[in-house]
Amino acid sequence: MSNDFNPFDPFGLSSLDNYYVQPAPQAQPVPPAPQQPVQPVQPAPQQPVQPVPQVQPLPQQPVQPVQPAPQQPVQPVQPVQPLPQQPVQPVQPLPQQPVQPVQPVQPAPQQPVQPVPQVQPAPQVQPNPSGVNVVDNSGSKPEEPKIPANFRIGDHVKLSDAVKIPPHELNFNEQEFLKLLAASVSLKKHEKLDIINRIPKLKQFQINELMRIFKSESDKFAELPKEHTPYLQKLVKEKQAEWESIEDQYMMEGAKDSEKNQADEIRKQLGL
Repeated sequence: MSNDFNPFDPFGLSSLDNYYVQPAPQAQPVPPAPQQPVQPVQPAPQQPVQPVPQVQPLPQQPVQPVQPAPQQPVQPVQPVQPLPQQPVQPVQPLPQQPVQPVQPVQPAPQQPVQPVPQVQPAPQVQPNPSGVNVVDNSGSKPEEPKIPANFRIGDHVKLSDAVKIPPHELNFNEQEFLKLLAASVSLKKHEKLDIINRIPKLKQFQINELMRIFKSESDKFAELPKEHTPYLQKLVKEKQAEWESIEDQYMMEGAKDSEKNQADEIRKQLGL
């Protein structure tokens, strides 16, 4: 038994560690790195320092002493004069008017009521086979039927060829239309002229309606009794003069157009 007995390792296992542990390889020496020559640092060129210009002190202006403002003398305050007090006039009581007694209202006198006259019935006309009407009341004359004059204004107004209807595409009797238009009592002169100038713009139903209105007006005047004949004859003179004025206006306008056409023709012949 060896003297190196280890009580903590009685079997000597620690010596086996040295047997199994391989020795570490020795480190190879590292060759030194080549040294580069150190370049000396060139000192930076120094710029010459510019001297700082001295600041010239500002010239000091002499301080002017402040002149005190002249003091205005204070005006003494005038004492306020008290308003004179007017004596208060005592209020005079209004004189009381004596109350007039109310007069009793006198009833209005009643007028006697007049009896309403009874309306007499119209006499009854009994038909008679003989054709003569017999009246019940003896002594009263039968009312005579009013006979229409059958006086048409358009039949008595004379027309010339001076008034020409502008070109149109309507279907109506132009001569009859102008005859009814000239005899119209309800239209004035400027209205008749306006209708003639508007015919190219009218529709067929509008010209038909105008013809119907003019014929109805002519029939109404023809139904007037004979005692109105003087009045109808007066209307004929008025409408005749009115239509002649319209014809004169158309003749003047036609003469102007003719002169203008002749002047245009002369210019064309002269090459103007």
